[in-house]
Amino acid sequence: MNARGLCPEMPNMEGSYHIAGLAYHAKNQDMRSNRDGQQRVGTYAVQLAEMLPSFEIDVDNKVVKFVPYCRADGGGIERQCALVNVEVVDGNWNDDGTGELLISWEDSSFGSDYDMDGKQQLKFCVGAACADPIPAHQVRFTLDVAHYRKDQAEIQFGYIIAGTYSDGPYLDIEVDHKTQPSSVDEAPAPVSRVFTAGIPGIGGASYLENPLWYTAKYGSFNDIDGDGTPLHNGDPANK
Repeated sequence: MNARGLCPEMPNMEGSYHIAGLAYHAKNQDMRSNRDGQQRVGTYAVQLAEMLPSFEIDVDNKVVKFVPYCRADGGGIERQCALVNVEVVDGNWNDDGTGELLISWEDSSFGSDYDMDGKQQLKFCVGAACADPIPAHQVRFTLDVAHYRKDQAEIQFGYIIAGTYSDGPYLDIEVDHKTQPSSVDEAPAPVSRVFTAGIPGIGGASYLENPLWYTAKYGSFNDIDGDGTPLHNGDPANK
């Protein structure tokens, strides 16, 4: 696989899925042909916290996923922000159809002071739960700046969405040091977008699992049907 960069968490670090291929090779090939028998290696993985949290919304019995996102540009160098904190203000969105998050960001990916350089507010609502109702198969996202204090970097706030007919990144608000707000009243106006939930395989994409997930699956499986893969009888649904 030639893909570089783990999306949406850390694309700028140019990580890859090669470790899963290595684990699969070690599981299926004799690693010491100069010895009797098959010297194969099983690989297990223990994963810690994700770089970014992902959230799921039930939209008319379809799943829409999104990830908060932030990008900074300081001194002509674009980089992904580091997540400082996520506050769930309203977390009952699959019950009442509305939700709200406050997300704090550090404007450097790593190696800085890890303070709060910007805070975005992300609200969303589904169908009739919106103050201005929309169809049941749609979800509205409203992005706003809750706080921003930085005099060196431009910061773009947004999110990445999947499971709709308009999947992708949306960095809808940018604040720079030249127009730095000292209060919320001076910040850019909120930006709203409406997304239509997609039918799996037709109008909606989904994220890849992280590399360790595939490493564990393809590096240590019980080959029940002897086809050399973790799929049982070639079931395409068990990918």
